[in-house]
Amino acid sequence: MDLLTLSDMTLSLSLNRFGATAVALEMIPIANFFFVWTNIVGCALWVADEIEQEEAHLQQDQSSQSLMGTPIDTQAEYSHMV
Repeated sequence: MDLLTLSDMTLSLSLNRFGATAVALEMIPIANFFFVWTNIVGCALWVADEIEQEEAHLQQDQSSQSLMGTPIDTQAEYSHMV
């Protein structure tokens, strides 16, 4: 069983808070029609933000690898020459 990192635990806590708040707001009798849609939009914006952060992290990893020399994929081609 893998141990959760601090960032995973923070994300899990944030997701639980968002879900609990969404459910609580959707239980308000007349306002629930409004809150259903705002919760959907809020969740979509949150997911888009997470995807954007992950793409930025992957791009940063790729750029740091390219600064170190040859890309990882081509190292196997040149290993037999050494």
